[in-house]
Amino acid sequence: MKHNTEPDGSPMLPAPRLRERIDDEPVHDERQQSPVALLGCVVAVYICWATHDYLQERVFKFPGFRFGFFMAFVLQLSSFVLALLQRIVTALCVESTPLRQSRQQSRELVRVDEERTMLEEEEEEAAGPSARSTTQLQLLGWYLLLSALIATANGTSSAALNYVNMQMKLVVKNGKIVTVMLLGTLLFGKRYLAVEYGYMLLVACGLVVFFLAASVAALHSSLTGVALLAVAVLSDSMLPNVQQRLLRELNRPKAEVVYHTNWISALLTLGYITYTGELQAALSFLRVRRRVALLLLLQSGAGYLGILSYLETVRRFGPKATTIVTSSRKLFTIALSSVLFGHPLNGYHVAGVAAVFLGVLLNANANLACSRALVLPALAAAAALLASQLLPPEIVEATVSPATVASWPAWLSPVLSWLSAVRALASVRLLN
Repeated sequence: MKHNTEPDGSPMLPAPRLRERIDDEPVHDERQQSPVALLGCVVAVYICWATHDYLQERVFKFPGFRFGFFMAFVLQLSSFVLALLQRIVTALCVESTPLRQSRQQSRELVRVDEERTMLEEEEEEAAGPSARSTTQLQLLGWYLLLSALIATANGTSSAALNYVNMQMKLVVKNGKIVTVMLLGTLLFGKRYLAVEYGYMLLVACGLVVFFLAASVAALHSSLTGVALLAVAVLSDSMLPNVQQRLLRELNRPKAEVVYHTNWISALLTLGYITYTGELQAALSFLRVRRRVALLLLLQSGAGYLGILSYLETVRRFGPKATTIVTSSRKLFTIALSSVLFGHPLNGYHVAGVAAVFLGVLLNANANLACSRALVLPALAAAAALLASQLLPPEIVEATVSPATVASWPAWLSPVLSWLSAVRALASVRLLN
């Protein structure tokens, strides 16, 4: 006979309710939302990801290192091995009482999953072998698709550092809201509020302002890197739809999805770099420069710790607070990269970064009235900056003939003068 209480006498939560907590967004405990805990999460996220990004950019500074997909493979393989070690250590160590209770709940979830699987198997047997085979093939196909997207996103974003700096990479990848909304509208028929399109336009304007701030030579050399980043962002944008299909429609547990996608994406990346010859070239390079191999392993470890810090922040404080933490962390990394690696930085760079991250933060807090009120002034400011960048040289240099100026409408000359002043101010170099 089953009892409705836990071993300590507390009432047992029903299994379906526990199932919802696992499949939906994490439920954070308000008792754990102390300022000290928040400070600890912020410091951990900043240190881990700043270290990861610094080491990643540092590795690409070594002459001859052009192995972005190999770097992604090392990260994926290391994450899988570290996750496996974490599970083993957790199982072997002596657990505290709260952790034992959590493990008991996890075992209950496993039991529920096993019962659900048995019922599904009985239904499949009743439906016949063809239906069971179709379900397994469908599940394998979704896992392969999800893993391929992850491998593509990781590989292309790393390979882009052959052509762009960390500033450009973080800014472009943080503009994922643009591709998410465009793909949702064009491919999945989703509809968004007008204010949400305003957030998207603000991010898009920020990306263009940042991109145009580069010199002509740097802009030309960055095109390949931006194309690779665009592929990475498109792959990232499709991930939520595939993950939702596995978690919701196919009822797969999150732990299973994470476990399988880790090793499948690593195998896919390994197959790609073996086919292209990048694996052999990278191994030959590392035999000569063993210090780079150590930096790659340290970068992978920092990335794995960064993921754990991110997930802990989500668990304790929810997705909105985590968005603010991660966005400010990227701003910190951009500033750190500019100082440590000598990247040029002027007013347009700062304004473009500010527009991108402001659009992301406003979208994350779209339910607040202040977020909706700020979008129009922010769009106007971004549009003015973009217009000042696109001014013809003769207007900037004040070489327009008086006759041409006389033919302009009365309002145009003051506006152009004001935009020229904005351009002169925003073009001042802040670093290097």
